[in-house]
Amino acid sequence: ANRTASTSAAVTQSVARATTATTLTSSAATTTFGQTITFTVAVTSPDGALPAGSVALYDGTAGIGSCILPGTGTNTCTLATSTLLSGTHSITAAFADTANHVGSSSTARTQTVRASTSTVVASSSASVPYGQAVQFTMTVNSADGSVATGTITLSDGTAGLGTCTLTNGRCSILAPSLAGGSHSIVADRKSTRLNSSH
Repeated sequence: ANRTASTSAAVTQSVARATTATTLTSSAATTTFGQTITFTVAVTSPDGALPAGSVALYDGTAGIGSCILPGTGTNTCTLATSTLLSGTHSITAAFADTANHVGSSSTARTQTVRASTSTVVASSSASVPYGQAVQFTMTVNSADGSVATGTITLSDGTAGLGTCTLTNGRCSILAPSLAGGSHSIVADRKSTRLNSSH
């Protein structure tokens, strides 16, 4: 009753945001062009809370999509994509700053995408007289439209007929005279194989 009410001056209290760590995994390290890849991002914090917010995924510096951390129930989110072209990609995930947590980025993950191919082998003639050499031409087509490279091994059953290097997706081998009869000629490029009987 002898004292009047009073209010203190405001005191500024700063609360530092918690740090985070972001990790990135994928459903498979190597996939085929057109195949869906699922990237999973996990964000952890030493404060024990489940961070909530947006995670952006990049292929090098190009964005490929994003996913949202809900902040409840799980500290992960996923992004599925089938648009990566054939080749080697450096994928990273970046968790954006929020009011309670400092953003962080994952280390780069190497993602390899192979182009599915079809290999066609054709001969200069379906039937030749004994003693005449035959030229075989191989054409390799890629599903993503890229130009196939590498080498082709040509075989007559288990006997090798030679190898050639693809130029603009094609190469040829001049096979020496074959023994009389029917031959099963195989053009082999990695796992792509197509038979042609002559």
